Amino acid sequence: MNLNLYFSWAAWITLCVIMFSRPLMNIFKLKFLAPVVGKRKYLGWITGLAVVLHVTVYTITFNKPLFFFLDPKYWDLSKAIGWGILAFTLLIPLVLTANLAAIKLLKKNWKRVQRLAYAFFIVAGIHIYMMGDKWYFTLVPMGIWAVVWITAYIMKKMSASSAARGKS
Repeated sequence: MNLNLYFSWAAWITLCVIMFSRPLMNIFKLKFLAPVVGKRKYLGWITGLAVVLHVTVYTITFNKPLFFFLDPKYWDLSKAIGWGILAFTLLIPLVLTANLAAIKLLKKNWKRVQRLAYAFFIVAGIHIYMMGDKWYFTLVPMGIWAVVWITAYIMKKMSASSAARGKS
């Protein structure tokens, strides 16, 4: 396996930890996940760094122009590289706003920006899958995450609904 793939898998694994930690903690009340949930910002930075290293090593290894991702010919979503560029584009605002200054500046909009993580996760998974890597390392975690996330969302809505009924 070449170096850029190590960085891509490091990014995917840390991204999976980020995406699964909150809903799993909420559903199963897993207290040991609380520190992970609290450190997702730092895990996001690690993910971002791994992606930047992946793109950099890819650029060097395959002799691509430095800013190849700005060339429209690479933005073909019928190919894995197009999905990779889209994932990289979604990652940029996530990393740039993963700090206290952005939280203070953006206020309630900060959370809206950070919700791009869901799209980033899905697009990155499609990119990795299309690269020919094993489907069970991408599609299965994405499917399980969807079920876990929907379950956590429904539980949160049901809890809020019952709390509102209790007040009346």
